[in-house]
Formats: sequence, C-alpha cells, structure tokens
Amino acid sequence: MPDQSPLSSRDCDALFAPLAAFTHVLVAVSGGVDSTLLLFALCRWARQGTEPLSATKSNFRSKSRLSSTQVRPRLSVACVDHGLRPEARHEALSVKAYAQELGCNCTILRWRGEKPQTALQEKARAMRHALLRAHAIKIGAQAIVMAHHADDQAETLLMRMASGSGPEGLSGMRPQTLRDGVALVRPFLQIEKARLVATAHAEHLTWHEDPSNQQPRFTRVRLRHLETLRQAVGLTSARFTRLAQRMAMHQEALDWMVDQYWPRLCTLDQGVVVLQSTLWDVPVALQLKILAKAWACLQPQTQLRLERLEALQVVLQGWVQAQHSGRRTLGGCLVSLSKDGIVRITGEGTRRRGRPNVG
Repeated sequence: MPDQSPLSSRDCDALFAPLAAFTHVLVAVSGGVDSTLLLFALCRWARQGTEPLSATKSNFRSKSRLSSTQVRPRLSVACVDHGLRPEARHEALSVKAYAQELGCNCTILRWRGEKPQTALQEKARAMRHALLRAHAIKIGAQAIVMAHHADDQAETLLMRMASGSGPEGLSGMRPQTLRDGVALVRPFLQIEKARLVATAHAEHLTWHEDPSNQQPRFTRVRLRHLETLRQAVGLTSARFTRLAQRMAMHQEALDWMVDQYWPRLCTLDQGVVVLQSTLWDVPVALQLKILAKAWACLQPQTQLRLERLEALQVVLQGWVQAQHSGRRTLGGCLVSLSKDGIVRITGEGTRRRGRPNVG
C-alpha cells in the first residue's frame, strides 16, 4: 500500500533545499494536482525566506524553524497550452489566475501549428520542454521546476524496459539535469503520487483532470492501469525509484571510467576519431560507452539505439579476435577497423547513386 501521509512543512523544506542555489526559477504548471501542489508549496517555501513564519498561513503540518532572512529564489510560472483539447485554453487561464493569486507572474506558452498524428504524447512532451527552456532563457531563470513524482518514474522505467533500454535508460529521470545552461529540477521525484494527492486535499486545493490521462491508446496510460497489479507483486513505485537510483550510481561510475580512459584511447584528427587497439582490453560495458562517445563527437545532435551499438561491438570484437579488417556504418558514420585493432570513425558523407551501403 503506498504511503498516503500528507507532506509536512519540514518535508518540503528538504525537497526544495536544492532550489536555494538559484535566484530565479520557472515553475511548470499544467493545472493537474501534482503541479498545482508544487506551485502552492513552492510559494509558501519561497515566502519563508522573506517573511516571518507567523505571516505565512498554511495547513502544512510540522512547521519548521527557518530564519526570516533566508534567501529564496524568485518564482515565475509557465503553463503550456498544447492546443489539443478545447478545454486547454480555459485550464491555462485558470492556472494563470491562480499563480497571480499567489503573487507570481505567469505566462501561457502555446504549441502552434499542425499536431502530429503519431507518437503524440512523446512529441507533446518534447515540445513542452522546448517551450519551457526557451522561456526560461528569455526571462533569465536558471532552473525549471517540474512536478514529476515516483509514479512517473516507475512508468518511465517500465516504458524503457519495454523498448529495450540499457543501464543508462534505466537510470530514469534524474532529480536535476542541466541542458543549454538551464537546470531541470524535479523535487517530487522520490515522492509517490498518493502523498501529493493527500497533501492537496489537506490544503483544500482545486485542480483540473486531463482526460487524456485516461485514454488507453497511450502506452503510459496502459501502464498506469497496471499499477494495482504491479503493487501486488512488489513492483512498487518506491522500488522503481530505488532501481533508478542504483542504475544512476552505476552510470556515474562508468562515466568516470570513460573520462579516465578517453585521453589514452582516443584522438581526433581532422574529423576522424581514432580509437587505439587497447580499447579491446577494457570491459565490454566500457567499450560500448567509449564507442558511443566517439560516435557522438561526429553526430552530437542525434540519438543512437543501444541495439545498433551492441551489434557493432560484437562484429568488431569478432574481427579483432580473428585479426580481420572491415567497415560498418553506424548512424551516419563509417566505422573502420584495421587488422591491428585500431578503430577509425568518420562521417559517411554523401553517397553516390548506386553505391552500396557498407555493412
């Protein structure tokens, strides 16, 4: 049974502590229960940095002892209107009104133009992140705060398992990441949704329910319908959270090893990435990470499926053992192996008509 105890003031102080490193943050609010509570709790937390505790009214339990002079970041709010439902505009306006009631400036960001017919949720999510990041940069916010929670993490891991992700994918969402100079912070990532809902009820908050969250045509929604079953067999959101944390620790160690080996194994010469033959002396997991990093030097804007990288590594390893040379293509690059085990990776360039693909 998931924990359904409301968050206390002390809980929120701990969850929001990393945000004290920023002077201005953008809070992403959809109008659902999770983000509505996030905005409410953040506003209360931010006020504690400028007002005496007696001036802050809230039903949060266990008032913590904080200094009235403690500095907290300025909050701005953004709500993304994807334009996918007629009600979305009204819901966005409601979010703006609530943010203004709490003393925050709120901007409605709209996804304009034609909407895709396939992979709608994935593309909407990517557009939402792009709009939020662009707006954060525009207003000078150093961080975007989002309300992803432990149940979201569990669904993310299940989706990635279903798609064949490796250890990096199973690290899940991170509590804090940095992209284009803007931090993405998820303070609720280890908190189960049941606790957020219980807290919202305790504070008498109102929110909107997005009907698309009940449409079984979306993979994430179908996985959500399995929650009771997975909880019954022990696949709780808390355990998925712990799995993601453990995988993230392993990835951190592997990334550290890549940084140690990279200068010894790799050189970049006029658009050619060269990997020394000693690459084949390190563990396979490290070989894959180094090959992926070498490929990314030439293709920084694209993604590479792990299955393709694993297949390439198997072929190259076989050639090394047989002391053969050969070539294969990999995501817009040409990978060549010499008989002495040295790997050279170059861009494929433009193929001539009728020229066969290598590999």
